[in-house]
Amino acid sequence: MVGIALLLKWKTRWAELGAALVLLSFAGSMTLTLPLQDQFAYSVFVLSAGMFVMATRPSVTEPRVTSRS
Repeated sequence: MVGIALLLKWKTRWAELGAALVLLSFAGSMTLTLPLQDQFAYSVFVLSAGMFVMATRPSVTEPRVTSRS
């Protein structure tokens, strides 16, 4: 569902946050079950961090608030 929401640009902020949490849980499970080499080979920590950056960045479609003085 998260991937479909991202592709359709529907509630992107929540979809990005959901994808980041899914990737972070996947990275955590890899840490507990696999050797350290596999974590770097699949770079799930980098992907998770990238999704967190996307979820917290200012959106280009949201109007900017400017003060009219």
